[in-house]
Amino acid sequence: MAGAKKHTLIYILLGLFLAVIISVGAYALWFTYHYKQLIREQLPGIVANASDSIYHISFTDVNIGISDHEVTITGLRVWPDTAQVSALKRRHHYTPGTLSTLFIPGLSARGIDWNGLASKQTLECENVIVKNIKWSLETIRLPADPLLIKDKDSKPAISRMTISRMDVIDPDITYHYVGPRNNYHCYIKGGSSTLYHCAFDHDVKKDTSTFLYATSGILRPESFSFRKGQHLHYVKHPKIDFTTGPKSITFKAVKAERLVDKQLSTGQEVMIYDLDLPSIELVDFNWKTLINDGLLAASIVNASEPHIDIRFIRDNAPGDKNKMGLFPHQLILQAIKTNIRVLHIKNGNVSYTEPVRNSQKDATIRFTHLNASFDNITNIPGVIAHQGSCIVNMNGKYQDKGDVSIKFDLPLRDTTGKYKVDGYVADLDGKDVSEQAAAFTFVKVTSFHLNRMD
Repeated sequence: MAGAKKHTLIYILLGLFLAVIISVGAYALWFTYHYKQLIREQLPGIVANASDSIYHISFTDVNIGISDHEVTITGLRVWPDTAQVSALKRRHHYTPGTLSTLFIPGLSARGIDWNGLASKQTLECENVIVKNIKWSLETIRLPADPLLIKDKDSKPAISRMTISRMDVIDPDITYHYVGPRNNYHCYIKGGSSTLYHCAFDHDVKKDTSTFLYATSGILRPESFSFRKGQHLHYVKHPKIDFTTGPKSITFKAVKAERLVDKQLSTGQEVMIYDLDLPSIELVDFNWKTLINDGLLAASIVNASEPHIDIRFIRDNAPGDKNKMGLFPHQLILQAIKTNIRVLHIKNGNVSYTEPVRNSQKDATIRFTHLNASFDNITNIPGVIAHQGSCIVNMNGKYQDKGDVSIKFDLPLRDTTGKYKVDGYVADLDGKDVSEQAAAFTFVKVTSFHLNRMD
């Protein structure tokens, strides 16, 4: 859509660098002594023009080393004018779906190619370091305006920025999403992350096979939390590495130990997850589609040797709701727009644990050597109209012993959680089900053997 790109925060910040290069060249000597005044005078107008007067910008100080190819900025602030956003909406002009409020105490860019700025309208730099950024983003999804005026899409003065390495140190990021079916907050605090070979381009068809605009990265936040309704999910010291290819992105060494689901009304822990995901590949993933359209799409997802441990404390679950929770085809209706054609799981391990009532013991259901395929993971109405079910085929070992083969038919049009299941389990003894029966039912099993059950 015309205008959609020029309002993204990255291009607002590029206005700062546009102000930096004004008068560089023949006026370099004069610029050396007057650039701070020049930038203060020019920058507000550049940012206003780039954002239809939606954003304002200020800074405490800026230092530019022309010969050193370096820029350092302190006290950088960017904030939206909500009154201007409302005025544009009333006149049926485009407004960004996400608004940002930003404060960066210290930002430095090194190895800047001044010649590229002047000749190619491209900003290239070797390293950007962002310290103590405080960034608040809010996305409000509203119905499309049928009277929307398509503004002429003008190419920005700087159409592309590339960064060989970007370091983000001790961030404090809050994201709030409000949509027709969802209202949630995400928080990322502390730690550090490094992104390699970042590219920000005005053309949405370029650099699509990236994540966080980078071709690879190492993410080590201090904590991550997700709050929706009365549930708070949080984890400390998660680890994520990723690389990208021409048409895919691969997350490597993803670990989240003790990811907790807390019930806010009681302050009690309901679910605890331990995740170890050595490799998850998304084929035909498009980062620009995710950011601009809010659509998570992939033709194939390959998950190799995932280990997932789930602990459910049933007595801590809220008493006014079904303690079994929601099934996958119900949960996806509450997610962002998703369209994954096939998910393959190779050699996975999944365990589910509950405390045994009136005892100090736990009961665990464990599936090992798990190989599975999920076809048609989607909540897109047009896709569901043609293919109304998500089909799951799963084979593995129960309790690392009995063979299990299951097929699920999850109807995506059904919001009540109904599904069809067909399969078999074989070679089970009483000890394989006694603790589980005691924990999950009111049945006590003393002796049992099953050759096969279909």
